[in-house]
Amino acid sequence: MYPILFAAVVGKALKSIAFWRLERGGRVGVVDQLIGSTTIFQTISTQFQMRSPGMVSIALVLAWALSPLGGQASLRIIDQAVQVTTDHAKVQCVNTTSLIMAGVYAGGDAESYYIPVNAMFAAALVSYATAKHSSQDSWGNVRIPFFEQLDLSFSDGEGWYQVPENLSSDQYASVLGLPVSQIDGSINTTTTFELETSYWVLNCPFLGSYEQLNETLFTSNLTVAPGYAFSAKSNSFTLISNSTRTLKTDGTNAFEVPLTFFYMDQNNDNMDLVLARCIIETSYVDISVTCLEGSCRTTRMRRSQTSHLPPTWTALDTSSISSFGWFAKHFMGAFKEGHGGYATPYQNFILNPYDAFNSSIYRPALSILPNATFAIRLGQLFNTYWMALLTPTAIPKGLDNVNLTADIESVLGTMQQSTDAVIEHSILVLRCDNLWLTVLLISTGVTTLIGIFGLAATIFRRGPEIGLNILSMIKDSPFVEQPVISSTLDASDRTRMCKNLVVKYGDVACEDEAGYVAIGNRGVSTFSSRRLYV
Repeated sequence: MYPILFAAVVGKALKSIAFWRLERGGRVGVVDQLIGSTTIFQTISTQFQMRSPGMVSIALVLAWALSPLGGQASLRIIDQAVQVTTDHAKVQCVNTTSLIMAGVYAGGDAESYYIPVNAMFAAALVSYATAKHSSQDSWGNVRIPFFEQLDLSFSDGEGWYQVPENLSSDQYASVLGLPVSQIDGSINTTTTFELETSYWVLNCPFLGSYEQLNETLFTSNLTVAPGYAFSAKSNSFTLISNSTRTLKTDGTNAFEVPLTFFYMDQNNDNMDLVLARCIIETSYVDISVTCLEGSCRTTRMRRSQTSHLPPTWTALDTSSISSFGWFAKHFMGAFKEGHGGYATPYQNFILNPYDAFNSSIYRPALSILPNATFAIRLGQLFNTYWMALLTPTAIPKGLDNVNLTADIESVLGTMQQSTDAVIEHSILVLRCDNLWLTVLLISTGVTTLIGIFGLAATIFRRGPEIGLNILSMIKDSPFVEQPVISSTLDASDRTRMCKNLVVKYGDVACEDEAGYVAIGNRGVSTFSSRRLYV
């Protein structure tokens, strides 16, 4: 609408200014430029036709150029923008280094405490096929990637490494994510926070058959050798750990050697004994988590910046006594024993994390896997069961846990930690574009100014209005017989009175040797290409 209104105001105003100027005497070129500039196209074509550039021409072109600019400005002056408001809040999360094996999970009368733990562990393995590469587990808890599996080529000045969006299943430390307190999942809400956590890293330098192990671990009758006391056995597999580790003498509560254990199973296609020697170490990391509308993922990681016990210490260590025996016993007892030769969910998971409950008989031996893959997946099982031990009732609540403290208190020894979260609420708002506002104000101002001049010219003009029409062209013409009409009438009044007058544009001197071109209504002949005109 703006260009139409602009043309209506400016076109009429320029016409009034031209006739006002004509009453007072003006150059034909200037008056014709004004009269011939009632539209933007006429303004440009008039300047080419008259071939007389000057200040008037430039002023007219610039004035009409404001018409499309003003039209665009009226469309673009209002824009959409995102307005962000920032809040701060506390986020609680589970401390993964909590010492829980000496609490409710210790002793023979603690079996009932393992019921929700085992259920949570089994549910995690069942649902893993749907979670696959997801940055959250099936309940929405944030999964922690293996820092050791990231590309550590580039970091920022604070030691942070970017975490890719699409990690493989083997790049996460656990199937279960880290329970945190409630995260605002509102639309257009982003929550970011940083926290410190840890997980276990397994390294298995040996994986093969018993005959291949060049070490005296067992006697001829498979009795555990000295130095490896804690063991957990079933007809599916066995875990044996070294219980004679000693602390360093420097008072750091650090062990001289990491916790070493042996894995042994006989559930494979040819019933061969599979043996692996592994060590467990603790990896301390800082993670940066971003949650968009309740969907969270770890975006950055770095090594923990605070001091900790050496990696050789794990949460399974209490002073010089290892709790690995208790952990191993209940870890292996999470699933009931089956027939010999049938792989358990543990072995199936290590073979294929998406098919932990395969019921086929005689699955391939785990020794077909690379040592690193075996260590990663067995470590994922350990970390998953440990996470289920920490807070079995908090995990199903995901990011909607309004009272994580209550869930943590149900497990004696589980601790929590707090961190500051930044919550950004994004709102779509209307915004004024100052540049287009300036253009619109200039265009509107010029339009108003020209309109005022045109109005003033109309008021101060004394003569009748002259229309740019045929009747104005034949006014007082000797070639047209027309009724006597007062010369003081405006063009519109004259047009109404002579609307039925018939005129013709042609040769008004058809009887002469040379024709004469004019508008008339007496003896006007049609133009001929064979006739000479003057």
